[in-house]
Amino acid sequence: YDTIRDIYAQEPKAHELGLTSSEFSMNVAGGRCECCQGTGYQKIVLTYLPDSYVKCPECNGKRFNDTVLSVKHRGFSITDVLDSSVEDVISIFKEAPGVYEKLSCMIKIGLGYVKLGQMSMNLSGGEAQRIRLATQIGSSLIGVLYILDEPSIGLHQRDNQKLIDNLLYLRDIGNTVIVVEHDEDTMREADYLIDVGPGAGAFGGEIVAAGTPKQVARNSKSITGQYLSGKRAIPIPDERRVGNGRFIEVTGARENNLQNITARFPLGK
Repeated sequence: YDTIRDIYAQEPKAHELGLTSSEFSMNVAGGRCECCQGTGYQKIVLTYLPDSYVKCPECNGKRFNDTVLSVKHRGFSITDVLDSSVEDVISIFKEAPGVYEKLSCMIKIGLGYVKLGQMSMNLSGGEAQRIRLATQIGSSLIGVLYILDEPSIGLHQRDNQKLIDNLLYLRDIGNTVIVVEHDEDTMREADYLIDVGPGAGAFGGEIVAAGTPKQVARNSKSITGQYLSGKRAIPIPDERRVGNGRFIEVTGARENNLQNITARFPLGK
């Protein structure tokens, strides 16, 4: 984000108004909205419920004052950029290698849908790990040990291969990658697989099997191996339960990455 602030500070309009990169920061006074201190939201503390967040009445969620918002880069204000997804905004930074490369890494790892200004508390654990992973991919460091805890959480299955390809890339350039994961595709791509069990919690904690995915698949004591070999499977039922005709309805969900989603979930099925 520092590079993006510098780009806006170099715009002719910014020079005309005497703005520096610090005015485009949400963390310091000067260009940010002081009512919400640059967050765009105000927190409402509730006694018996989780804290709630509402748009700032002063800036209407735009985070900055009107002077800063009058500066545009290729038609986008700084708020426009922060409110846009990586995929939607990457094209305006093609001539800014430091920004373009990092955004490209985020797309490669399946994070193109994330908004640049999204609050970190609205990211799933897997998304937060993948953002840090994208930073590491861009740096091309070697000789590093990476430990990831279920990085596929929150990732759509269609983007799973993007994550796997980047984990393999980190390995291939000379790093060691250790991943705690339940995803079958990720397990099959591993050079070495360790199955801890046999059960969960107090019923596990032992190394049941270790080796290549094919070796683990041949281990009759490994439940994971039995699923990898196809000896065990979770069958899709031929018939679904009818249900009781009642539903739980979610209306206008906008938390995390949900965008005004309305859905009905049948009960008793």
